[in-house]
Amino acid sequence: MSVPVLLVAQWRVEPCSIPHLLFACRGCARTAPFAHTGRFRVNANGARLDVWLLYRCVACGTVKKVTVHERVHKRAVGDLVAFETSRPDLVTQWAWTLAAHRPAEPVRDFVVHRDEVVHPGRIRLAVPHPVHARLDRVLARGLSLSRREVAGRVEDKKALKRPVFDGQAVRLLPP
Repeated sequence: MSVPVLLVAQWRVEPCSIPHLLFACRGCARTAPFAHTGRFRVNANGARLDVWLLYRCVACGTVKKVTVHERVHKRAVGDLVAFETSRPDLVTQWAWTLAAHRPAEPVRDFVVHRDEVVHPGRIRLAVPHPVHARLDRVLARGLSLSRREVAGRVEDKKALKRPVFDGQAVRLLPP
């Protein structure tokens, strides 16, 4: 009697946007979400540099500077031209870094990139950035099924109610 081999499919779950940071807004006089503007501000004092990523209040437009580098030597910054020109990939990298270390609104909209669908088999999720979504919602979108149909095909029903995380594996039962 042979043991059935379970195939493993790798899926990547990515958020559709970068989270908005939550700050006290002096224009709104309350805590409000701020979206990054896509620009850095660089200020030099001799050989020392300050670098900020600019954020704008979504409600009133007030601008806030969030520190990226503070009073560092110009050689410690690395590619200074990338900060001065606000290179988009660097802006995105720093926006995610700042969102990981500050209060932010959760990202609820996401995209599932999948190599293949395996019935039955295992699906391993790669979640590089936090996504505020339950496992059943991610599987339903990736398999193009309803959440009820997904519940009938997953071995661990309790895991469906939990949020997704990087490295999570799910076993699919045959239809």
